Amino acid sequence: MTSTLQDERSTATKPAHSEEVTAPSTADGAEAASGKESAKEYELPEGPPRKRPRQILGPGLCTFGALLWSFVVAGEFTTAGFIGENIALISMIVVTCGTTVLTIRACRDDSFRKLGVVAQVVLAVLVALLLSVSTVIAFEAGLHIKQGNLDIPVTLFLMLLGGIAFAWGQRLLGWNARRPSSRKLTLALYGIALIFSFGAAIHVIAAN
Repeated sequence: MTSTLQDERSTATKPAHSEEVTAPSTADGAEAASGKESAKEYELPEGPPRKRPRQILGPGLCTFGALLWSFVVAGEFTTAGFIGENIALISMIVVTCGTTVLTIRACRDDSFRKLGVVAQVVLAVLVALLLSVSTVIAFEAGLHIKQGNLDIPVTLFLMLLGGIAFAWGQRLLGWNARRPSSRKLTLALYGIALIFSFGAAIHVIAAN
């Protein structure tokens, strides 16, 4: 009789024991699910995608730099008698137009490429002309303020300004970052420009 009562007690306590065992696992699953939901709720939204640097001014800056540099160098070589005026004019056109074409092709700005080829060329030329006119006005004002022979500093500064403008426009375009051939072409252009700039600088210094 006693053993029968013990068996009944043990049988009665087994479901309670199983409930006690399974209850924590169910509670843990609920807590984990609620934790995931709260994490999703409090998850910070991702910021806007990074925009590429604006390249739309790159062709205009490079065109301005090439125009200014070729104007100064061709003028010095013409004054020295190495080339005629017609050759100087042709060389300026070739350098400026070639720079405009190369930089327009290198520009990957979506808003710039949607304009079309004609509008791209017009925009680059307008930026170059605006910067050129601003440079001429600034130098005319400076020459009126300070009198004297300023051929050497003005010539050297204009060549340097043209080089800086070209390098700045090229940086906006990211020209060197895409292909090794672009880096080689850039180095070749800089090397040729340095040779002609050196010759023009020697002439202006010797002439004054």
